[in-house]
Amino acid sequence: MFVYLGLLLTLQANAQHNSKISHEEVSAHIPTLSDFHGVIYPLWHDAWPNNNFELMKELYPQVRGLTEKLNNEVLPGILRDKENAWRERLEKLTTSVKLYKQAIDENDETGLKNVVEEVHANYEGLVRAITPFMKELDAFHVVLYKIYHYYMPEKNMDALRTASMELLEKAKALQTAKLSREVERKADKFKAGVEKLRTSAAKLVESASGNNVKDMAKRVETVHDNYQSLEQMFE
Repeated sequence: MFVYLGLLLTLQANAQHNSKISHEEVSAHIPTLSDFHGVIYPLWHDAWPNNNFELMKELYPQVRGLTEKLNNEVLPGILRDKENAWRERLEKLTTSVKLYKQAIDENDETGLKNVVEEVHANYEGLVRAITPFMKELDAFHVVLYKIYHYYMPEKNMDALRTASMELLEKAKALQTAKLSREVERKADKFKAGVEKLRTSAAKLVESASGNNVKDMAKRVETVHDNYQSLEQMFE
């Protein structure tokens, strides 16, 4: 009896521990990328338009150091599905930074100006690789991430029921979200995708109110698939 009770308490404690999700894990913020902006800004808005080659040379060590730091970054869990795009764009940035050094060594001012433009473009590409297209879609993803990677695998029913209702509210918020120009061009397709997402989220809420774990897992997969389809619309 006491052994069983001890085991039950241990399992409950482990479940609670496993479901603790840090703020950093569900944040798409990369501090090094923000630090990089502090260098890119004077490089692109001051040095480049004014042909200030001395400033371009002066800023190179910071650009190189931050690029090296980015290459050692481990993306937070919520960005795991962006890993390939991140690595691809980071490789382009790294290559352009090597050319930056080459242009400085060769005292090639034309080449230096061209490569600074390339560095800026590759930095922007890196930012776009991880930046959510809509804050409402990002908010939906944060809740879905917890469900998909924690609550469902752990069969944490209490957390799953609560989160599924929150997920439905986030889906409803997408229906009334203000669309950017980029999204407006695909408004009909976007609205259809949001409705599909909302419907699948509502079905998850319905399933989570019961005790059929297999059905819940199936509903979670459907929501996840619908979310990915909606997000890929902007790629």
